[in-house]
Amino acid sequence: MKSSFISQASYLFVCLFLVNVGNYLLNLVLGRLLGPEIFAEVSILSTVVLIISFIALAFQLSSTKHTAKILSTDKSLLPDAAKWFREKSKTSGVVILILLGLTFIPVTDYLNLQSPVSYLLIIGGIPAYLIMSVNRGILQGSDNIRKLGMSYIIEMLVRVLVSLSLITLCFVSGVEYYSEAVGLGFLLSFLAVYYFSRDTKTSTEHQEERTFDSKEIVAFMVIVGFYELSQILINNSDLILVKHYFSNYEAGLYASLSLIGRVVFFATWSVVGILIPRVVQLRMQNKDHQGVFMQAMGIVFSVAILITATCFFFDKLIIQLAFGQEYVAMAHLLWKYAACTTLFTCANVFSYYYMSLDKYLPVVLSLGGGVLQIVLIIIFHRSVSLVIQMQLIAMGILLISMLIYHFKNVYNNEKIKISNRISLSTR
Repeated sequence: MKSSFISQASYLFVCLFLVNVGNYLLNLVLGRLLGPEIFAEVSILSTVVLIISFIALAFQLSSTKHTAKILSTDKSLLPDAAKWFREKSKTSGVVILILLGLTFIPVTDYLNLQSPVSYLLIIGGIPAYLIMSVNRGILQGSDNIRKLGMSYIIEMLVRVLVSLSLITLCFVSGVEYYSEAVGLGFLLSFLAVYYFSRDTKTSTEHQEERTFDSKEIVAFMVIVGFYELSQILINNSDLILVKHYFSNYEAGLYASLSLIGRVVFFATWSVVGILIPRVVQLRMQNKDHQGVFMQAMGIVFSVAILITATCFFFDKLIIQLAFGQEYVAMAHLLWKYAACTTLFTCANVFSYYYMSLDKYLPVVLSLGGGVLQIVLIIIFHRSVSLVIQMQLIAMGILLISMLIYHFKNVYNNEKIKISNRISLSTR
């Protein structure tokens, strides 16, 4: 059913756009208020949350897909399926919490965290965050897009309001619990969305034996999990390693680069999101989908090159306007970081395109690219500039491997078409 105001897709797009803008502005404000050294601490907390969110996305995508499937076959199975998902996410959350708790000291030492309490606040919310992601998946799979969109808005608003309020209180009272303020902002945002996203219609004490195929769900979650792991490695490993190998001041400057350089990724994400359902639809109709893929790649590449060129010509101006004069020292590296993100974003188009065709080798290639990036940075980290060069090499190799895989597939498909034509002509 069409919305009387805007379509469901447009509504969700607007919600996610507002969320990204809100989170982005919060980071810019924090960068200006706190300075490079404290901002490095805050930035690494955001990185930890991003890693958690990638894990949670595996639960969300799986519950989305299978909720939609169940609703189209046997609606009576939904309460049992929802209960199964929530139990598994809760168990996984507790296991992750225990593991991170046991490794608390070495992890905080490795990241050079000045405030371990902020880290504890964030990992304490992991079970609620994973269950909340399942709830979001159920909302998405059952087309409850309005509540889904509002859950993202609420998460952003609670985080922004709590973080800024507590940081303001710190400034007024003269205490320096800035990291704890940000950590508490994350924790309360997790809990707020956990309570908001609950659906009593799928919450049940029903104890009958499941009749849906949980093996299929687990298999899909494993595939998605591997891909999300590659996203974690590529998107976050550089920030973690820079925080470990460099001073808080340099890590803070690097965090400002990454925040702006990743605009390439966020600016083109909607194109990738549109690509997947369109390719699946054309495939089911036995229609050619190469044109849609090329169009998506063209848009992503054009936007990415435009942003990278802007970073090249106006590097100091961009950094100064966004973060202030304190962060200008690394401005000359901004375009290189944007170039890294451009290579990764283009490789991402290949990954999602072939995932929509049930071909998963690009997932393995993406995971390999993430591992290669980590290895190169661990070996070569004499300077921040060298770290970015290593990322350029890793992402360049990843994109080249995707191109080779793609053209090999195109070549094989053409051979099949020619073979079919020959067989038809000889009949």
